[in-house]
Amino acid sequence: MPQMVRSIAATKRPLGPDRSSRDQCLVASNGAPHEANLVTLARRTYTRRMPSTRAFDPDVLARFDEAEEVEIETTRPSRELRRTTIWIVTDGADAYVRSVNGVQGEWYRDVIARPDAMITVGAERIPAVAIQAADEATIELVSDLLRAKYGRTSRASTESMLQPEALEATLRLEPA
Repeated sequence: MPQMVRSIAATKRPLGPDRSSRDQCLVASNGAPHEANLVTLARRTYTRRMPSTRAFDPDVLARFDEAEEVEIETTRPSRELRRTTIWIVTDGADAYVRSVNGVQGEWYRDVIARPDAMITVGAERIPAVAIQAADEATIELVSDLLRAKYGRTSRASTESMLQPEALEATLRLEPA
C-alpha cells in the first residue's frame, strides 16, 4: 500500500470573509484545510453558531473524544432496553452521534421517540438526552468531525456515515 505523503507547504489564510486574523488556519497548497487543522477549522467555523443550553463536563467530553466507540442504550416501544455500539464525536463543547442507517436505524427511532439515553464509555454510564440536529451547519460540522476522527482508520465506514440518508440522523447529546 503506498504511503500517504502529507503536504508540508501550508500557508495561513482567513477562514472566510467575515473572519478575523485570529481565525486563520493552515491551508494546504491546493486550497483545502491542512489535514492537521481539520478539527480546529470545524470548531472555529461552527461552534459559535449553535450554543447548547446544557453541556457535558469537560472530562466527560474528553472521554467521548478519546473513545473509539461507545454504547448507546435506548428504550424500544415495548419498553425493553436496546444497546447499540456507535461512534461519537465532540467539538470541544458538545457531543454528537449519527445513525449509519439514517432515520431507519432502530436505535435512532428509539431515541427520537424517547430522547433519554444512556451512553456507556468503558465502565462509565452517562445519562444523556438526544436532540435532533437538523440545521445544515451542524450536519456539516459533524461530518467534518467524523472525517477527522475516523477517516484514516475506517475509511469505508466513515464514507457510509457521510451518505445523504445518514446525514438527517444527526443528533446532539446533552446531559440528562
